[in-house]
Amino acid sequence: MDSKNKILNTIKWFSIAGIIVASYSLYEYYYGTAESFCNINSTFSCYNVYHSGYSEVFGLPISLYGFIGFGLISICSIWSLEGKNTHKFLLPLTSISLLSVIYFAYLSAFVIRVWCPACIVSWIIIAVLFVLSLKLIKLSPQADSIIAN
Repeated sequence: MDSKNKILNTIKWFSIAGIIVASYSLYEYYYGTAESFCNINSTFSCYNVYHSGYSEVFGLPISLYGFIGFGLISICSIWSLEGKNTHKFLLPLTSISLLSVIYFAYLSAFVIRVWCPACIVSWIIIAVLFVLSLKLIKLSPQADSIIAN
């Protein structure tokens, strides 16, 4: 397996892990209680974050957007492994995700002052996916021509 396929395969598995974390977050959002596994104390609590007023965008839970985003990243990596030219969408998808992570981390740190453990795991996955997407771009033939010019 060449380097490109190894990176795509790693992206696939990290994005599937992201889907799992986002699914758990969706469950916690709709059905979680203050006694759920994700609630360690008043500072680290999924429940408190999900009920803070900052856990929705356009009336939909942020974890739903995460689920969709991780799904798109997964599909792009799987299709790329099958020979389709969808890897070019990975960097834009992971870049948008990383910008969202930065915003939500800011909200957690400075506005609501509560951290969601499931969200933190999701953020780490997004950061890894972004780095892998950058590595993938460096391996593409177009990157060589851009760098040479």
